[in-house]
Amino acid sequence: MNRTICLFEDAGWNNLNPLVYFIPVYELRCGILTIKEKVEKHFSSDKVLLHARRYLAETILGQLYDNILFDPYFSDEWIFINARTIINDNFCSYFSNPSEEIILRNNNFILGAYLKGENAKSVFAGGREFPEFNSLKGVKVIDVKTSFLEHPWDLIKLNGAEISNDYKLIKADHTLNERNYEGVVAHHREHICIGVHCNIEPFVFLNAEKGPIYIGDNVKIYSHSSIEGPAYIGSNSMIKTHSSIYNNTSIGPVSKVGGEIENSIVHSYSNKQHYGFLGHSYIGQWVNLGAGTSNSDLKNNYSPIRVKKNGESEDTGMTFLGALIGDYTKTAIGSRFSTGSLIGPCCNIITNQAVPSYLPPFTWVLNENLCQYDFDKIIETTKIVYARRGIIFTDDDRRLFREVFNYTKSEKG
Repeated sequence: MNRTICLFEDAGWNNLNPLVYFIPVYELRCGILTIKEKVEKHFSSDKVLLHARRYLAETILGQLYDNILFDPYFSDEWIFINARTIINDNFCSYFSNPSEEIILRNNNFILGAYLKGENAKSVFAGGREFPEFNSLKGVKVIDVKTSFLEHPWDLIKLNGAEISNDYKLIKADHTLNERNYEGVVAHHREHICIGVHCNIEPFVFLNAEKGPIYIGDNVKIYSHSSIEGPAYIGSNSMIKTHSSIYNNTSIGPVSKVGGEIENSIVHSYSNKQHYGFLGHSYIGQWVNLGAGTSNSDLKNNYSPIRVKKNGESEDTGMTFLGALIGDYTKTAIGSRFSTGSLIGPCCNIITNQAVPSYLPPFTWVLNENLCQYDFDKIIETTKIVYARRGIIFTDDDRRLFREVFNYTKSEKG
């Protein structure tokens, strides 16, 4: 039987919150591709099976991924890849023709493993929620230097380089659109890939001097906008008039953006249509930022930025860091985020004051008053938002929202 990939979550998945309450870690976007898509590209000849934490596996996972859920008896030869690993050619080379079972490690983090037979089956023995590799006998441990996500802001650090890496991975799969767009200036056109059925209006400037620009299919870019690479604009997305998209920015599929965006990731199905600054930030799925919403990404004294979570403070070591905003959160016009803001999913923010730098999931903010967002109201709103995109809100979706709502009760105090 051919070898099989198991892309798994580990017990440290929640270190990446507020971004992964609703999705497996491997659905995070960094660069052009999600982590799962990177694995599928690098291991294109191997079948990829998926593992996730229990509450996702029991609710939404089967709906998202048909017939690719992990089964330890599917194969006798396995490559295990930690979903927090940003894989590269060096990482993959260890699995090209392994002569023995191996575990790849970066410091004390397990990045991946090549296992066979009983060793492969034993990592999930006893109904474990997460795989265990440390007790395996007779397996060679190799220390490798591969990027590993310890914190959510690591995605922002890596995004520019990953746009360039992903561009090399996927450019060969696409026929370059050589159409000349009237009035569009494309600097270093050889490093710009434009998908089919795109509408790019005159007076748009595409500048790939510092890195590639990848534009998906059915993208609309309004006039007087500029995009500086490395940059990615996902399929079916819209860039509004007078937008400034600076380097190291990824705009995922089915999103609408405007204003000024720098070194940020907008995952998918999210809107920042109007003026306002977004810098060194990560915006989850189904987020809507009202007109004038902006974030600070640099402290006045230029000191390293600390983040707050559950009453504790952590030094990120970053001079530039904006807001990390979880899925389904909405902001009213004029919302202002401070440096290093961690905003949970399913928050509704309406305030004429600066937004608190930490908001637990399902928080309703009305000026200085914070309370729990009513569960039935968030479901009602999400159904409307889904319907606007032609997506049906299912019973499994409701179960997932309830699981996340219950899981995060302790964070809501």
